[in-house]
Amino acid sequence: MSRKEREVLVQHLYQAAFSVPREPRSPEYRRGVLDALRYRFGLTETLRLPEAFETGTAAADAWFAGIEEGHARWREYAEKSS
Repeated sequence: MSRKEREVLVQHLYQAAFSVPREPRSPEYRRGVLDALRYRFGLTETLRLPEAFETGTAAADAWFAGIEEGHARWREYAEKSS
């Protein structure tokens, strides 16, 4: 799969996560979901807390929670694709 195809797939999975009725999520949480998906699809080499979020803050906690959802969405996709 080309890089462009992976980018499109990441955006598709991200949009699918947030285009349905659900509890609202913060921008930090959403960023975590997107960062995890980009990492899982090889669009970034590392998955590190963005410098904008300080460890121990609510923003960092939200990002980490979003990371968990991003990994879960990738696993769900991988299981369906195999």
